[in-house]
Amino acid sequence: PELLLRTPGKKQEVHEFVALTDRNRPIRVFRLSEDGSEPNDPNEAVSVSYLDSTIQRGPASTVANCHGWVFLDSQFLIPGEAVQEILDDNGYETVSEPKAGDVIVYRSENRYIVHTGLVRGVLNDGTIIIESKWGTEGVFLHDPEGTPYSTIFEYYRSPRPDNRVKIVPADELPMDE
Repeated sequence: PELLLRTPGKKQEVHEFVALTDRNRPIRVFRLSEDGSEPNDPNEAVSVSYLDSTIQRGPASTVANCHGWVFLDSQFLIPGEAVQEILDDNGYETVSEPKAGDVIVYRSENRYIVHTGLVRGVLNDGTIIIESKWGTEGVFLHDPEGTPYSTIFEYYRSPRPDNRVKIVPADELPMDE
């Protein structure tokens, strides 16, 4: 099967809200424009093949990208570089044997974070089931190698009860002392 990955709109910072890591580091959040402006270059759309074993679980949505789906409860888009800040500040450590609730982080050959998802389960035979949002497209269940983003990945676990990062109004940011 084929899927066209695209970004239908321009990314614009949301100035009214920020996400806060556990160390109170602000993370800028974004939305795609709804003002009728031209989308990002349509030539940047990429047609990708995916495995027949991939299952779409949720519809396309421009509200969040994969990182916003994992860390911000599908409320905003956040850039890949913010993911490293979240991992650092929220006590995440790499693990070799993932379990449900862990985060999978995909990286480019240059080690840039290009995609994130959640481990939804590990079957008795060791098969790992990942759920992730593919850009502004749908949410998919797949194996770890089953995304169009990268085959370079690591699993992360945090002692936190969940992966959600706090979202606060920008005017309520904690002041440095």
